[in-house]
Amino acid sequence: MADVKEFLNPNGTLTPGIAGGLAIAISLPVAINFGISVKWIALVVSFLLGSVIILSFRDPISRLLRFVYWVLDSLIIFAMAVGVGFNIDSPPAPPSPPPAQIQHLLKGERLVPAPSRIAAASLVFAQPVAQPTPPAAAPETGRPKPTPEPPRRATEEKELTKEQIEAVKKYLQQQEQYQQKQQEYQKRWSW
Repeated sequence: MADVKEFLNPNGTLTPGIAGGLAIAISLPVAINFGISVKWIALVVSFLLGSVIILSFRDPISRLLRFVYWVLDSLIIFAMAVGVGFNIDSPPAPPSPPPAQIQHLLKGERLVPAPSRIAAASLVFAQPVAQPTPPAAAPETGRPKPTPEPPRRATEEKELTKEQIEAVKKYLQQQEQYQQKQQEYQKRWSW
C-alpha cells in the first residue's frame, strides 16, 4: 500500500495537472476542426494518458488495484482537462448593438425607401401599406357612409440612406455569424 508521504508529495499532484493540460491540448483542436464534442475526445485521451501512467508503474501490484488506479487517474485527468477546456474555449461574444440611427429600422417601424433604393430596402423589414376598404352604403339614405380618417401611425415615415441600409445588412450578418458560432460552441461542449 502507498505511504501517506507519497500521497501528500507535491510532485505527485503535477501528473494529473500536466496530463489534463495535455489532454485538452489534443482534444480541443481536434473537436474544433472535426466538429466533434470535446468531452468525448477528452475522455478517450484521458484514458489513454491514464494507461500510460499506470503502465509506467514498476511496483508489483495486483491487476485489480492497477485497474482501479487506471480508472481514477483517468477520471482525474479528464476532470482537469474539461476544467481547463471551459476556461480556454469561452463562448462567442454577441455582436455589438446596432448604431442608434438604425435601431428604429430593426424594430419594424414603417419605412419608405427612396425610389432609387427600393430593391435594397426590401431587405430591411419594410411593412406593406394597408389597402383602404370601399365605403358601404348607409341603409337609410342609400348614400355612402363618410369614410373614417385612417388611423395615424405613431412613427414617422423615414427615408433610408445608403449608409443605413449597409449598417442594417452588416448588423444582420453579424447576428447570423454569432448564431452560427453559438451553435458550434454548444455542439462542441454537448454530450
